[in-house]
Amino acid sequence: MRWSMPMQVLAEVAPPDFGMFPVVLGSGLVVFWTVFWIWMLIDCARNTALDETVKVVWLLVVLFLQSVGAFIYSSSAATRHHLPREIEVRIAPPSLAEQPAAHAARGAIAG
Repeated sequence: MRWSMPMQVLAEVAPPDFGMFPVVLGSGLVVFWTVFWIWMLIDCARNTALDETVKVVWLLVVLFLQSVGAFIYSSSAATRHHLPREIEVRIAPPSLAEQPAAHAARGAIAG
């Protein structure tokens, strides 16, 4: 026994037609992730804050895990090379020898 549906029922069950939107959206995402992946590879290779062994490990992670590795690298190691390595903080007030010169300079400017 063969079962068949009338054409009207088939039209109601068919998914809506979105045209080229899924193709354009999918292509755009592929291009974005590819550019991001290449950018993170270059950033990792040029990162001066990483040691050579750490840099090689990160390059392998980004290379083999592709988009996931690029995202992990960008959220963890990529921001490190923008931070200064050492920050000198001077908390102590100027010495007594420096204070009279500072007051004299302020008086000459104000006066």
